[in-house]
Amino acid sequence: MKFTANSNLFKQQIKNILTILPDNPFMDNYSNIQLEIKEDNKEVVKIYAGNESYLVNVDFTGLIEREVHSAGRMVCDGKRFYEIISLFENGDEIHIELQDDTHIKIDNGSGSEYHIIPNLDDTEILSVKEMTNNRKFDIVKKIDAWQFRLGISRSMVAISKDIYNLALTGIILDFNENLHVQASDSRILAKYNAGVVTGSQDEKETFIIPKEVADFFATNITDDESIYIHYDDMKHEVLFTFNGDLEDNDFCLYSQLIIVNPPNFDVVIEKAKEANTRSVLFNRGLFLTALKKMNTASKEADTKNSRIQLKLQVKNSTMAISAGDAETNYYSEVTIPVEFVGFEDIENTSSQIHTDFMFDTKLLKSCISNLKHEENLVMKVGINSKAVLFQEDADNKFIELLMPIRL
Repeated sequence: MKFTANSNLFKQQIKNILTILPDNPFMDNYSNIQLEIKEDNKEVVKIYAGNESYLVNVDFTGLIEREVHSAGRMVCDGKRFYEIISLFENGDEIHIELQDDTHIKIDNGSGSEYHIIPNLDDTEILSVKEMTNNRKFDIVKKIDAWQFRLGISRSMVAISKDIYNLALTGIILDFNENLHVQASDSRILAKYNAGVVTGSQDEKETFIIPKEVADFFATNITDDESIYIHYDDMKHEVLFTFNGDLEDNDFCLYSQLIIVNPPNFDVVIEKAKEANTRSVLFNRGLFLTALKKMNTASKEADTKNSRIQLKLQVKNSTMAISAGDAETNYYSEVTIPVEFVGFEDIENTSSQIHTDFMFDTKLLKSCISNLKHEENLVMKVGINSKAVLFQEDADNKFIELLMPIRL
């Protein structure tokens, strides 16, 4: 096997592929990628990566046309392979050749040359087509790729790392007329309305994709494409393609699903909306600047013990953001202007309205940073409600629910 490619394009493609591989030193056998050129199409390098739980196939078409390419297949450690091709200068033409099935030679034709040992046990990574044995996927849905990518990337802030609660370790895709992308780790809940879904409209489906699959979609989708979702309810499997054709495509991702009953976050959010009817409008930039200043107020600002307190000062139309360090007796507070809506009866109900909130610093910063509106954001609080809602506008396209730390 031999081919020549543009280093920039090839590096980016391999980097994207690596997002599907588990970041786990005890899963070395799942860290391989496979490169293949078929005899009947030597202008395309087919790249495979994954395992029996999730598998991606991508066609790389950035080969240098004037060079001679030969068919073949090679399997090697994906991360090590990427480290080597990253050593070449941007714009280099890199030549990659499997020599005598014993080593892979990588050079740029002008002095830089590296070698990597391929996987010699002849372990082949199956294609998605081979993995699924041409099974029929009865339910097919289509959605704009940019909406799908945005929903995935913004909801990932709430994915849990608790391996003992599988329902929270992935991204929940809730299909009806619209696709709702959701995630939660029980402290923060993120929900994004990704827009209208076409296809099997009579089928309402809710399933959970693994974090590794979500990582891949967050970085590997261009906005001018559509995503086709092919679902097999009996096998708890899903396929993603760009053209809807399982037989002829340049991208296909297969994933087994996390087989647990997805939690019903809609009920949680609707209850919070009913309770949290009072709005605090604030400037995102001012708020994030205040959080940066708070990081210097506590030596534990970058640890799990760091806390930020928000105090709603209704009479002054301000919000006080504070942090401190008990060991050094250091305290800092920044006040920013805000607008209160629905607080007219504050004097009569002040004992029931929560006006002081304590949050985990990193969680609060991630929550606010994830809201993309450059100016005003909305914080919603209510009577006898502990949860706080954050959103960008009144349309509620994206909403985050954040649980404070008990004072």
